Amino acid sequence: MEVIGRIIVALPEVSGTSSRGNAWKKREYVLETFETYPKKIFFDFFGERADQYPLNVGDTVKLSFDIESREYNGRWFTSIRGWKSEPAQEGAPMGQQPMQNPTGFVPAGQAFPTRLPRQPIRHLSPLPRPHLPQKPSPLPRARQTTICLSDNSAHTSRNAPASRRTSIHKTSVDSH
Repeated sequence: MEVIGRIIVALPEVSGTSSRGNAWKKREYVLETFETYPKKIFFDFFGERADQYPLNVGDTVKLSFDIESREYNGRWFTSIRGWKSEPAQEGAPMGQQPMQNPTGFVPAGQAFPTRLPRQPIRHLSPLPRPHLPQKPSPLPRARQTTICLSDNSAHTSRNAPASRRTSIHKTSVDSH
């Protein structure tokens, strides 16, 4: 796989000795792509390639790499291992021709046309709305009736003295 971008981080070289007694070293970098939404890619050069391809912050490069995944103690780890790096120009990937521009969008740095072609404007009439039946009220109306009792006689009036009045509330629900 290949990607073009600018080196934004160059980490120090890491070296050690394997369990078999072989010396190893690697150099890690972070590359940022030149896309509309730039992506940052962490990668490394391992072994002799760490010395073969020394990169500096600010270098624009075309990186050739492999993606490797491995399992360790039940967990999976993925690394991006670079195997070749060469200087590149900022912008479109090498070897590709620029695409024709059917939309009329003008990239930065190019001359803007003085007049754009006009497109006919279509006036759309609103769509007819189907007749919808009226929806019932979400909650039924409640009616409250108060009955006042005083001296064993029922009064529906609130005119009875408060000392002799006992209220019983009856609530009924009307549905429409």
